Amino acid sequence: MDFLYGIALNLLLKLFLEGSAILSSGPATSPPVQYAIAESAQPVKIPDWVNRVPKDGFVGISGFCTSIEEARQQALHSAISQIVQNMGAEYTLSHESRVSGDARSAHYELRERLVYTARWFIRSVNENILESEIQETKGKYVSFVLVRYSSEMIEKLRKLTIGAKAGARIVSMENGRANVEVRENNGVEVILTEYEIKLATTNRHADIITMFFMKVPRSSLHTAQGMIEKKVSVKDNAKMLAIRYPASVPDFKSVILGSETEIRIVLHGYDEIGRLVTIPVNGF
Repeated sequence: MDFLYGIALNLLLKLFLEGSAILSSGPATSPPVQYAIAESAQPVKIPDWVNRVPKDGFVGISGFCTSIEEARQQALHSAISQIVQNMGAEYTLSHESRVSGDARSAHYELRERLVYTARWFIRSVNENILESEIQETKGKYVSFVLVRYSSEMIEKLRKLTIGAKAGARIVSMENGRANVEVRENNGVEVILTEYEIKLATTNRHADIITMFFMKVPRSSLHTAQGMIEKKVSVKDNAKMLAIRYPASVPDFKSVILGSETEIRIVLHGYDEIGRLVTIPVNGF
């Protein structure tokens, strides 16, 4: 559903500003500094770095709060809203999407993706706090916070919002082994851990043999699962890996039945912020 990705940025902004299950509730933005000072009977000392914001810096300021934690959260929300607004001004999230299933499941998958991204974003904001100050006046608290968030980090956030762009294909098959090439093109690391194989056999002569001799199934399906022996990580590049499968040697019976076997492989893993990744492998 292409329209789901057209609203992805808006959903992401909402998740960041709501702080669902990530930050405690509080206003998304703080009152202007002049308003906050005017309401106070005692002057608030504004830190020097509030008036001289460094490059790639974002200053968050809270209102007057009843607790230190509330003030801190308001200041973080203020900084976060500025970063997200800056991100929205720098790019438009639009790309072709192909999803399977109905609109409800697609919407759920998209929201899960954005929740994981929001968690990464909140963590990265906390890890990049350069300055933080809390002041008390007449039993109320006001918080100032300076966060560094570079254009490179905003670009990383953009890529994580879109997610990994990974694909795989069978390059060759020999002696019960499929050589698979995996590629990722969006700069989001994917770590592959497991695989699933399905061997679908079709007996082209089944109807004729069943009519004159004995009952023969038209098709059969065999599945197998396994762990990838060595860690396979892809990010803006391609890697090769070998997948073992139960190979069948053509015999007289398979010739009589007109048997043809198709191999289907699905790779499983996760990306760099823990989201599950499933990659169907294109056939040989």
